[in-house]
Amino acid sequence: QYKWGTNMKKRITILIKLFPNLQKIYKLISAFRGIYTVKEFGENTYLKAKTALNKWFKNVGASDISELQNFASTVKHHKNNILAYFKTGDTNAYAESLNAKLQRFLG
Repeated sequence: QYKWGTNMKKRITILIKLFPNLQKIYKLISAFRGIYTVKEFGENTYLKAKTALNKWFKNVGASDISELQNFASTVKHHKNNILAYFKTGDTNAYAESLNAKLQRFLG
């Protein structure tokens, strides 16, 4: 969660009164980000992340926010790759970078 100053807290309070869905959106996005705040990797972390992600899918599904539901659909599509990160801490960033370079070269 962000550390907001007094002025920002006042602004957020006003915005939430005007747009009640903002609070729901903020909580759901914060919950998704929170899944990635791991310091160790392995099977135990993988299982915790899987449980947290499934809970997040359920909460987003229960919301009436179509943009988040669309985002959740994309996350579900890549769920196995996302969860693989929690076993080893490795990502496919290098492969994605190489692919982008090849696409520019072949382009």
